[in-house]
Amino acid sequence: MAKNGIQRNLFVYFLEFNNSPLIKRYEVLFKQIDLSFINPYNTGKGATGYSRHALIRALIFQKLENIHSISALCRHLRDHPIVADICGFDPNEIPDETVFYRFLKHTNNSLFHKIHRSINNDLIEKGIISTEIVAIDSKPIQSNTKENNIKNPNRNVNNKHLKPKADPYAALGFYSSSNEYNNQKKTYFFWGYRNHAIIDAKTGICLVEVTLPANQKDEIVATELMKMLKKQYKAKNKIIVIGDKAYDTNQIFSFIIHNLRGIPIIPENRRNKKQRISDKQGRPLCQAGIPMIYNGKFSDNKRTRAKFRCPIICARKSAKLYNTTCPINSPKFCEGKKYGCTAYITITENDRTSTDRYSQSFRKLYKRRQTIEIYFSRLKALEIEIPIFFNQKSIANSTTITHIALSAVAAAACQLKKPHKIRAYKTYHT
Repeated sequence: MAKNGIQRNLFVYFLEFNNSPLIKRYEVLFKQIDLSFINPYNTGKGATGYSRHALIRALIFQKLENIHSISALCRHLRDHPIVADICGFDPNEIPDETVFYRFLKHTNNSLFHKIHRSINNDLIEKGIISTEIVAIDSKPIQSNTKENNIKNPNRNVNNKHLKPKADPYAALGFYSSSNEYNNQKKTYFFWGYRNHAIIDAKTGICLVEVTLPANQKDEIVATELMKMLKKQYKAKNKIIVIGDKAYDTNQIFSFIIHNLRGIPIIPENRRNKKQRISDKQGRPLCQAGIPMIYNGKFSDNKRTRAKFRCPIICARKSAKLYNTTCPINSPKFCEGKKYGCTAYITITENDRTSTDRYSQSFRKLYKRRQTIEIYFSRLKALEIEIPIFFNQKSIANSTTITHIALSAVAAAACQLKKPHKIRAYKTYHT
């Protein structure tokens, strides 16, 4: 007789266990996750603790079943002994939520990366995913702090040095500009992190990822991610890397071309450049429509630029033709130092400027960038944008577990001989 006076029929319990679609689904999925290199219990000082394998499986279960909090996960495990059993817990000894919080906070993120990499290596060996065509992007993750509450009258999104008390690891970042209101671009700032990822552009499976404060520069993070990709998966030459305008820097182009021996598919970011009108000789025209005069060249920030100045100030013929007066009375000509208009043209030949961005093959390959947008939409459905933790390590580990879950779904779908469902994390088993 049980303590509560209710005695369960063991035959009914095992019948329920064997016939449960939920259990069948997770039996296949958990078999795709190699945890053999992780010691399941604490062998050092202190209590033996709960099985680390069971904690990881339970966190993956939480992600795929959209359980919103750790406390809700613990209640679910207590209410469903079959789920606790398949995760690896004793149904009578379910851990408290603080055990999960400590596990995420004190576990090194490299351990979860190793789990993720082992699943992907199996998928590569089976020919499901590859590193031939990859896409790179980042996704914002808002910190769980009142500074991100738009109804908070004391909300701070201007002073980047005034950190939120609830999450001092967070940094000030922004969403991409949106013109959804009155066709006017508006930038939304937030405190938090960004998850940077490189995915297989053919299948939409994440290969490498990292979560960092939101103020980290894309070009620096992208270079480190591509190094990880090359080291961990031994990416072959002629790899095609697709990115949006944020990655249009010479540093990234040079790394892709010379270090990866690859092909960058990144559109031009004009960075608010004004399209100057020029004459047949390529000289820029001033605001009055007069060809400007070449005034030498100089180098700065690893680039060479040609300088052009006001033709009325620098050329006697033009000065005589216009009576040493600007036809449009430009303030630069008439006021202050009266230096006149200037224009600069970059003449440095580098990897970024030598890329042909207008070919048909470029446009065709760039369309594949939507694969990473679709992948990030799946992450949004699994609720990674607003985490329930207050430190970078826990948020990074929780996000990596989400990537592990999606890669495990792909592996499980292939195991069930349903490769067309490698992205269907709800129905991959049916």
